[in-house]
Amino acid sequence: MADRTTNPQHFPQSQTQAELELLEAIIQGDIPYPWNPAQSDSEVYFTDLEEEFSVSDWLSDADLTHNSQILFTQLDQLWSARALKKSLFDKFTLVPEDLLAKIAESVQKVIVNYQSLADQMVQCTLEILPQWPEEDLQVLARPLAYAMRNAEQESDVPVLESWEKLSEIEQARMSLAIARYAISISSDS
Repeated sequence: MADRTTNPQHFPQSQTQAELELLEAIIQGDIPYPWNPAQSDSEVYFTDLEEEFSVSDWLSDADLTHNSQILFTQLDQLWSARALKKSLFDKFTLVPEDLLAKIAESVQKVIVNYQSLADQMVQCTLEILPQWPEEDLQVLARPLAYAMRNAEQESDVPVLESWEKLSEIEQARMSLAIARYAISISSDS
C-alpha cells in the first residue's frame, strides 16, 4: 500500500519531484512527524529541530534585522498597492480595469521620484496615454493639481457615465483625475 501512494504515477502531473520526495520522507521517515503539537513527545521533536537550525550560523543580528526590514517594507508596499487597486476598481467601475491597474502601479513609483503633484499625475498617466506628449499632459494636469489642493477627496474626481463615450481629451483629463485621486489615497496611508 505504501508503495502505491509514493509512486509518482499516482499523483497529478502538477506536483513537483520535491513534493513527492517530501511526502515519501514523511511516510517512510524514521521519526514520525508529531501532528498534534500538544502531545508531550512533540516538544522534544520540535526542540531537536530548532537546535539543528540556527539563524546565527547564516546571518549576523545586524544582517537579519536589516534584511527583515527590507522584507517588511516590500510587503507593506505590495499590500498598499493591492489596497489602492481595489479602491480604484471599486470607485471607477466604468473605467477599464487595465488602465486603473497601470495607474495604481505607477503611483508607488512617482510618489518617491517626483516632487510636484502635477508631475506625479503626468508620470502616472504617461504609460496609458502614450499618444499624448508630456507637455500637453502637464497643461491638463496643472488645473487639477492646484485647484483640488483643498477640495475634499470625494469631489476630486468627476462623475463618469461611460469611458467609451468620452473624447480623447476627456479620457486624458479623467485619467489625470484618477491619478490625482490615487496619489491622495496613497499619501494618506
